[in-house]
Amino acid sequence: QGALNLINEIKKMSKELGIPQTLADVGVSKAEYLKHKNHIIKSAVNDACTVTNPVKIDASSVEMILKGIEIFTK
Repeated sequence: QGALNLINEIKKMSKELGIPQTLADVGVSKAEYLKHKNHIIKSAVNDACTVTNPVKIDASSVEMILKGIEIFTK
């Protein structure tokens, strides 16, 4: 319950601060996103910073993260 409360509070604060919640919120169209999706995933997996990430990532991990922000309609 504590973790859920934290998540909800972060979402609330993000909205209050005007932080975009989705790709659509920053003007990315679904077509443009789909055009570049594979490149985004490949670039994230191959990024030098992922070497020091405490959790090993792969393409499916990155795709799961992207699914959380790819909402194009509200």
